[in-house]
This record gives sequence, structure tokens and C-alpha cells, in this order.
Amino acid sequence: MARAALTISCSVWNCSSSPELTAGEDSRLKGWESPPKCGNLSGLMRIEVVENQIEAALKALKKRMQKEGLFQEMKRRAHYEKPSVKRKRKQAQARRKRRKAMRRQQATDDE
Repeated sequence: MARAALTISCSVWNCSSSPELTAGEDSRLKGWESPPKCGNLSGLMRIEVVENQIEAALKALKKRMQKEGLFQEMKRRAHYEKPSVKRKRKQAQARRKRRKAMRRQQATDDE
């Protein structure tokens, strides 16, 4: 049985790791995101390809990316999101999370 590894790099950029601008750089670039400078491998996904079954490996990769929310993240980062919209989105997400936790708690209390 032949095994090969397919490694996909999915780096999520983060503003906190961006270097500060020097006096000579363009001030319009402030707030732009740059890739992290750290060398950790947390952004890598490893999918095993068994017996040249590429379709199954791609299906597993897509399922994993969907589960981790990368598709949603890419869609969200495709366009600029105003701070007010970002805040409202996060608040709505927190409300959904709280409601889900309350439903889960009620279900365990009923049993």
C-alpha cells in the first residue's frame, strides 16, 4: 500500500504580528495585514493520500477546512469590513453561541 502525504499551508494573517512602519514608509499601509513572522506550523494541514486516491484526499481536505471555518474566513476577508460591521457580527456570533449553550444546558437538565 503506497502512502504519500499532501501538505497544504493555510496561513491566516494577523495584524498583531505585522512590523511597525518606519518614518519613510507610506502611511496608507497602516492597518494592512502581513504574514506572521513566527515559525510555528499551526497553519499547516496534513492529509494522507492512500493508493493515489486524490479525490478522497481532496474531499477530506475540504471537509477539514469547512470544519475549521477557513472558507467562511476567506469569504469574510475578501472585502474590507468596517469596524462597526465587524463589532455587530461578533456580537451576533456571541449571541448565537450563548443561545446554543443555553439549549444544550436545558437539554441536559431535562434528562
